[in-house]
Amino acid sequence: MTLLFHLYEQEALAADGTPVTLRYGEKGYNHPSAPAYYEARISQAPEFTRAIMGEGSFGGRSDISYGVLTLLNGDGALDFWVGLAIDGRAFRILLIEDGEAYETAVVVLSGIAHSCVPAGDNGDELQVYLRDRQQEFDTPLQTRLLGGTNVAGIGLDGDANQEGDGLPKGYGPVRNSEPVVVNSALSIYAVNDTLIQGGLTPKVGGVPIPLGIQRASPADLAEMTHAPAPGTVDYFLGAEDLGVFTPCYLRFGTTPAKKVTVDFDGTVRNGRYLETAADIIRDIAVTCVGIDPVDVDEADLALLTTQQPGAVCLYVNSDRDAADAVDAVAQSVGAWWGFDRLSRFRLQRVEDPAALDPVLTIRRFGLGTATTPQDGDAISVAFEKSDQVGWGAIPACGVKLSYDHNPTTLAESDLYGSTGTGDPDPVGGATVRAWLKGEWRIVVWPEDSTVRDAVRARHPLSDWITPETGLRDRVAAVAEAARQFALHGVPRRSVVVPVQEDPAVAAILDLGVVVRLHFSRFGFDEGRTFLVTKLTYRLRDRVADMTVWG
Repeated sequence: MTLLFHLYEQEALAADGTPVTLRYGEKGYNHPSAPAYYEARISQAPEFTRAIMGEGSFGGRSDISYGVLTLLNGDGALDFWVGLAIDGRAFRILLIEDGEAYETAVVVLSGIAHSCVPAGDNGDELQVYLRDRQQEFDTPLQTRLLGGTNVAGIGLDGDANQEGDGLPKGYGPVRNSEPVVVNSALSIYAVNDTLIQGGLTPKVGGVPIPLGIQRASPADLAEMTHAPAPGTVDYFLGAEDLGVFTPCYLRFGTTPAKKVTVDFDGTVRNGRYLETAADIIRDIAVTCVGIDPVDVDEADLALLTTQQPGAVCLYVNSDRDAADAVDAVAQSVGAWWGFDRLSRFRLQRVEDPAALDPVLTIRRFGLGTATTPQDGDAISVAFEKSDQVGWGAIPACGVKLSYDHNPTTLAESDLYGSTGTGDPDPVGGATVRAWLKGEWRIVVWPEDSTVRDAVRARHPLSDWITPETGLRDRVAAVAEAARQFALHGVPRRSVVVPVQEDPAVAAILDLGVVVRLHFSRFGFDEGRTFLVTKLTYRLRDRVADMTVWG
């Protein structure tokens, strides 16, 4: 019988600042092709769970658990670990066949380490806590902060009570945003923390204010003698120069008497206006979080842009971490995001697996002629119950999809004019006024109520699903609502299928892949195609519990 075992590689920083790579195995490994000797120290490989999304989510980050790997240290040879810095540094767990070359090893898991804690009697074990790289997104999205250093009405750094406040950040077609006052004496506002595409429309009380002079720099805009003409707004669109980002600012010629809001087309990066979900998420990952571009699966992003080229808006003017921001954008197009077993950043739209080609065929062990589990054989098949409408046996009766988000809801007292005076409404009419006082516009799908009624007649417990999106255009919103209904308006099944860990299977199996499951019951005889939505790696047992949905 083939002997398989795991290797563990951990990047670390020694006490003197020297980078080191630590290598251990479940058994000793010293093949001539190996980069170094792997000492037999692993006493327990971790159990680690990754899932595309939580139940009831319509997109967003993958759901992860934290694994613990145990190393033997009865001889004290690993005591030096307590002086290492491993937090945030890469690890890999590989599966290899005994006697085979290092190049044949398959990466089963990778990510970053959190910490190492001595355990057991007298520290005879070391427990290494491992994390998914998604943790790197637990960082504030707003990194441009006011210092509160303005003196006597001079400066663009805010007053003392504004110290630590973040500058706004906007992507895509931003509407009705609330800029931040950075110089109250000169009525100067920060619109965006970097260069914008344009479309700049400042408003006071919902009424557009004409633009005046486009200034060459923030200093030019803030020059005391450069006061804009009354009733106009001078502006600086921002700048980007070799990775140095200069914010976009406005200066009012007349002190605003009501709430100031701004429409603008958001962030430009390297001369490119970022408005699709894929472009926005990539920019957050690379520019804001610091993910190396080589770790981004560009094919995923290109496909998502083809699938959903519509404009998405993201506007942040309060504390929000990068993970939450990426969630909001991904959910706008029904996509999930996370890292795969190779620590590549992935972004994929959830599609009906029945329309996709499987990369692996799984058969219930015992259905064929084999007497022992083979590659791709399921050890068992267990159906999961889901109480979430649209994800299990109870389909959604319809979709109420929110779009055209208004980030700054206004009261009637914030607006000029009235729709009931008989005069032209300076804000733009009843429809615009209603949107300014609300938060979303909503599309309903199916539009034909008889279709919804038919679903309810067959499934009395059926209900609406209500995704909130950053889509700006109604046409794109209707298309996404129709797609969501096609996906969630029919009964679905989740099945847990444990498979034996094997290098050939491990090289294919990952979140988001499509598999075909053959089972002799419930109409699965000819096979049914599913999406892998969850993986629990029980490395000690050489088993991966695969949850599939379709």
